[in-house]
Amino acid sequence: MYLEYCCYNTIPTNSIEIEIKSVFHAMASEISGLCLPLYIIRQISSELSLLPSLLLSCPIDYPFGIGDRKVRQHETLSALKSGVNTVDLVMNPFLFKTKSQSSIKKDITPILKVLKSHDADLRIILNYDLYDPEELMDVIKILEEVGVEMIIPSSGFRNDDIFDNLLFCDKVEKETSIRTVCSGRMWLKKHYKAAINSGLFGLRVYSLTNLSELGVIKE
Repeated sequence: MYLEYCCYNTIPTNSIEIEIKSVFHAMASEISGLCLPLYIIRQISSELSLLPSLLLSCPIDYPFGIGDRKVRQHETLSALKSGVNTVDLVMNPFLFKTKSQSSIKKDITPILKVLKSHDADLRIILNYDLYDPEELMDVIKILEEVGVEMIIPSSGFRNDDIFDNLLFCDKVEKETSIRTVCSGRMWLKKHYKAAINSGLFGLRVYSLTNLSELGVIKE
């Protein structure tokens, strides 16, 4: 299972030194991806460049996804210039209501083109629990047609039920070609065990402690 460490989903309360120490801890483990604020990426860009095979992402238009298209494109370019190889673009919630392929394509396709020209990847963040399930799957199938290959089903900026998150990811992977990275909140070992045993493509974690206790990664 693909595992990634994310720290861009919290309001910063620690010093930058403490946050960077946690990132270095993740880099030294069996984590395959780092999802970081752009500020941290720029602080440790030289160290990150030593691990070119590591997925390195930062969020775009986070956490609400309601920015102007041009601003989202500019953020993407800025992230690419800072060394990321993946961007996590928040789905514009207003586009859910239109369910218009042309509107969604107009928003996402320019960013996809920029990323491909830089040999980088796109992942879409959406909050599955805010929408009607059938309406949501209709939009996801439009995303699939547009060329989206991976979805992160919640922003992590607020709590959602880990088991609901897993069920949604399972539905997406069974009904489309899109891969998912489960991003629900976990704090008990049973949560981590359920996620790890789910058979899904990937899992996002916000702390490495329980993974090391379960023997999934080495400290």
